Amino acid sequence: MQIIVRDFVYEQVKWWIEQAKKHWENNEPALSFICAWVVFDHCYSLFARVYIDALRLRKKTSIELEDLRGRVQRVYFPPNRPKKEEGYYIPDHLEIALFVGKKNSGFQEFWDYFRKKQETPKYEMPLPIKDLTWRNDIPNEGAAPARLIDMELRPLFLTLLTIRNNLFHGGKSFGRKEYEDERNFNICSSAAEFMVPFVDELTTNIEP
Repeated sequence: MQIIVRDFVYEQVKWWIEQAKKHWENNEPALSFICAWVVFDHCYSLFARVYIDALRLRKKTSIELEDLRGRVQRVYFPPNRPKKEEGYYIPDHLEIALFVGKKNSGFQEFWDYFRKKQETPKYEMPLPIKDLTWRNDIPNEGAAPARLIDMELRPLFLTLLTIRNNLFHGGKSFGRKEYEDERNFNICSSAAEFMVPFVDELTTNIEP
């Protein structure tokens, strides 16, 4: 059930996991979620870099990837470029889709294991989430509230990425419950309640 992620170093993410747990215990779900996302970002971006580097060694210059909405996109990258000058860029949504969707990566086996051991969540995600950058509904218009652990992988991580983007780019600011409306608080609480144990378990199942 090990997921191979070359160059992964647990000590680099340990502090962020500890902070995510601390903020969750202090009833600060937005900060908890952000700390947990830093850990997840480290995992999926390393995985994508290793994958692209392997393709470049085989003289490939592009690859088609299915994004979190199920759309196929082609990514281009130059071969034989020094590692310090990567020369390519893959958006987060494609890196995540590659990490959670690539066959034989070990992620699906990990996900099946993780889902079985999770307790019933306290918080339900009040879907749909409004993407504050593009002003559309995520994962789709008319989506009903759901427990994150019950969602399919691509809409699940599209929803979580949207929450991350709203916090980082869209002007959302979720803090303590007494300072925010209940829906915003529940969005971050549901996201953090899922992400903290997810990255904690994920990082113990990664082999560098």
